[in-house]
Parts: sequence; structure tokens; C-alpha cells
Amino acid sequence: MPYDELTHEHRSWIDIARPTPEDIARLGEAHPNFHPLDLEDCLSHIERPKIDDYDDYMFVVMHFPVWDPAS
Repeated sequence: MPYDELTHEHRSWIDIARPTPEDIARLGEAHPNFHPLDLEDCLSHIERPKIDDYDDYMFVVMHFPVWDPAS
């Protein structure tokens, strides 16, 4: 699965890029507390940047520009 997880003390950062539906299903199995709509948002190509703050985790969507030297 194309994601990295960094954990320190009681906090984790999960970075996921270009996931497939199968990747998201595995992520949901590994983290059953994730809201299903957040997992669905990971598959969206048009999701706007946002922050959803829950009691036990924070869901953040961010977009970063990618340098293309050809253009």
C-alpha cells in the first residue's frame, strides 16, 4: 500500500498517496476507528483541502504541487 506511518509516543501520522480502493479497504481494516467517509475521501481526485477533528483522530486533506521540469 502506498502509505507511510510515523508514530511518536501516542501520535501517528499516516501519509497516503494515489491509493486504490483495495489500499483503502486495508487501511480501514488496520484502523477501524476511521470514519468511512474519510476513507472515501482518500479516493477522491477532487477533494478540497480540509481538516476534520474527531475525538480520537484528526483527518487532514492537503494538496502539494509537483514540480514538472518539462512544463
